[in-house]
Amino acid sequence: MPYTVSGTDIRGVNTARRRTPESALKKAREFIARACYDVRITTPEGRTYHSAEFGDLPRTPAARQPSPKHAPARQARPASKLAKAGESSQGSSLFQKKPA
Repeated sequence: MPYTVSGTDIRGVNTARRRTPESALKKAREFIARACYDVRITTPEGRTYHSAEFGDLPRTPAARQPSPKHAPARQARPASKLAKAGESSQGSSLFQKKPA
C-alpha cells in the first residue's frame, strides 16, 4: 500500500500516491509550492503527518536505497599516444630539466 499525499487548494483536494517516503515528501513540497494548504502524508500503516511533522516522517534506510551510478573510471593513455602529442610518459615537457 502506498504513501498518500493530500493538499487542499481553491479547486479542492489534491491527492497523489507515492511508493517511498522520499517521493511522498517531494510531492508534498510541490503541493506547498503550488499554494496548497492542509498538506499531509499518510503512511501505509495509517499514520498521518501534517506539514509541521514532515521531519518526523520515517525515511527509507540507506541500505535499501539504490546506490548512485558513478561515471566509469578514466583509463590512462598509452605511452605511444603521449609521444605523438609531444609528451613523454614521465610527464609534461614543461617540468623536465633542461640540459646544461
